[in-house]
Amino acid sequence: MQTYSAFLGPIFAVLVADYYFIRGRKLNLGELYDENGPFRGVNRAGIAASLVGAAGALSFAAVSWYASLLPAGLTYWLLRKNRSACKRFLEN
Repeated sequence: MQTYSAFLGPIFAVLVADYYFIRGRKLNLGELYDENGPFRGVNRAGIAASLVGAAGALSFAAVSWYASLLPAGLTYWLLRKNRSACKRFLEN
């Protein structure tokens, strides 16, 4: 169960960081289904942040869920704000 939560915690952190801190609790549902919209393709920042969070969680197996939240959320936020390849996902 701890191994499972080591991967679930970072996914939760990425979702929370994206919705609350990056998008400011604003989401256009129509863009989610637009083939040419800002959500097309793969968000590599989310994948990288999830892997960083999972590595942190696996390092601290006793508290894996909590150990993954901060590294994953912070990594995601930094990547989204600073990498030009991720700017496309910020279009509204």
